[in-house]
Amino acid sequence: MKLRNLVTTAAIGLLISTSSYATVTLTGTALKSVTGLTANGQIGVYVIDNNNTGFGSFNLLSGNSITSSASYGANFTVVGSVTSSTFGGINIGSPAAFALGNGVDAGDHFAIVLFTTSTTNAIAGDTYRIWTDPTWVLPSDSSTVQFTVALKQLTSTDSPASTKTVATSAVPEPSTYAAIAGLIVLGLTASKRRRIA
Repeated sequence: MKLRNLVTTAAIGLLISTSSYATVTLTGTALKSVTGLTANGQIGVYVIDNNNTGFGSFNLLSGNSITSSASYGANFTVVGSVTSSTFGGINIGSPAAFALGNGVDAGDHFAIVLFTTSTTNAIAGDTYRIWTDPTWVLPSDSSTVQFTVALKQLTSTDSPASTKTVATSAVPEPSTYAAIAGLIVLGLTASKRRRIA
């Protein structure tokens, strides 16, 4: 009986160890001296394409968080944000150290979505550039890879995969619906009072 329990425990431990993921780390300067990249402070987010649908389908609405994966739909996951930290460059360091899993797997393509004005939420009319390259593929579990060595470093000679504009949100937020409902109630109350008077 004890032997059976030991075997079962060992089997469970093996399953857990094979399904858990260690940290994947990307290092180096991903973007250097690219057109439109300003020094110190321009914000980008590090986006994984989970379903290989390509970044042409990536679109942002005004008000969406640019740091939360919940705002990017089922096909994309955000694993961190980056800031231009050297003149004309965005260094990838600790923000791009993350665990595989939850839809993020080795072999998934990734991109840096770089914003012109937005910092925490997407601003309507803001331009954002999607920088990616065929070599920008997530490595195997627990690997460390470096731009200019295993991954191409993008420079001013490269063009972004896509340049887009943040669209105005077509669907009001729940708080907007509440405000509209409140105005309707106030209007009805005022009209009833007029009739009574």
